[in-house]
This record gives sequence, structure tokens and C-alpha cells, in this order.
Amino acid sequence: MTPVIDKQLQIVGLRIGRETLGLPISLVREIVRVPEITPVPNAPPHIEGVINLRGKIIAVIDLGKRFGEAAIQRNSKSRIVVVELEERLVGLLVNSASEVLRISAVRDRGAPERFPR
Repeated sequence: MTPVIDKQLQIVGLRIGRETLGLPISLVREIVRVPEITPVPNAPPHIEGVINLRGKIIAVIDLGKRFGEAAIQRNSKSRIVVVELEERLVGLLVNSASEVLRISAVRDRGAPERFPR
């Protein structure tokens, strides 16, 4: 059976510690350098705080902590990836973000209803 190629997936590569993860570009609103993050009292440990991004207050999640790894060490490569989840903007703190990767999406047609005899 020949797979059918639907389209290309566009993925943003995110570096979290030694791991590289992919996030569909359709979720990403923008990628910004790490500004000053204001801590939020009594927030869960993985919530770094909030940022003011052009008048919008956005919660920032440290993905290192969220995945049970070490906290993201902020440096010149660190980024906040602003994503839209359930109609809310959330910032994901990562070690770095790469260019958009294009990956061919393959959809399997599934098994035929009958096998030839």
C-alpha cells in the first residue's frame, strides 16, 4: 500500500536542556528574547512569572522545570515562544528556538477492507 502525502508540516524546533522538541508553527504567535519576568507569588514551581508583551500580560512557563528537568539557564540564546492555547497566550521559556523545519506529512490509507485471496 502506498502512503499518501498530504502536505508539509511546519515545525519550530525548541531546545530544552539536551532535548530538541518540535512545536507546530500553527500554535506559535511569536518568538521573543527573554525580557524581565515578574515573579507571581504562590505560583506553581514551573511558572516563572509574567511578562508584559506590548500591553498583554502573558504567563511564562519554564519548560525545563515543567518536564522535570533543570530550570532553563537564561542567556543570549534563550527565548520565550509565545503560543496560543485554548484562546490564551502563554510564553514557553526555552534554551533556544530554531528556524522553521518543513517535514513531509504522510498519511497512511489504512488496510483495505478485503485482502486479495
